[in-house]
Amino acid sequence: MTNEQLLEFGWGLADSGYAFIWNIRPDLVRGETAVMPPEFLASVHGRAMLTTWCPQAEVLRHEAVGAFLTHSGIRMELHAREHLRRRADLCWPFAGEQQTNCRYKHTEWGIGVEIGAEVKRAEVAAMIREAMVGEKGRVMKRRGAEWKEKALRASLPGGAAEANLDEVIRNVLLAKYNAPAKNQSFN
Repeated sequence: MTNEQLLEFGWGLADSGYAFIWNIRPDLVRGETAVMPPEFLASVHGRAMLTTWCPQAEVLRHEAVGAFLTHSGIRMELHAREHLRRRADLCWPFAGEQQTNCRYKHTEWGIGVEIGAEVKRAEVAAMIREAMVGEKGRVMKRRGAEWKEKALRASLPGGAAEANLDEVIRNVLLAKYNAPAKNQSFN
């Protein structure tokens, strides 16, 4: 991201009024080191934790997490779905499959909202507040809980995941062994 986008996200988080954890990798800003200004740090003192790393699985699993800001990359999505709870996803996709993952979360699954390409602090703050206490946030959290329940049922023995894997094995992997060979003579 650019330094301007970093600042817009940061001030949006600050202006939301909520406590937050924000992982800011040193290489997050294109061509620069990611650094937040002292006035930002003063404004979030006591309600923010800025890190370069955290145990993401533990954080996502915690009941206090009400919203999750993500780029929606596939590795992140698989990891986040593993720890689905009642929370809303704020998506800011910028490359590869991230746009598709974000679209599904927003339009198909009802568990996320998309932050526009031009990040604006007021928009970020409003989305966080909506995700935390607004009607859309309540719906996204309810839908997240429903999807978690579906995923758990599908992964049980005899569930949809096992049935689908069995079908792939039967119809794809074993099909060539069960079909007669081409030009096979039956003399």
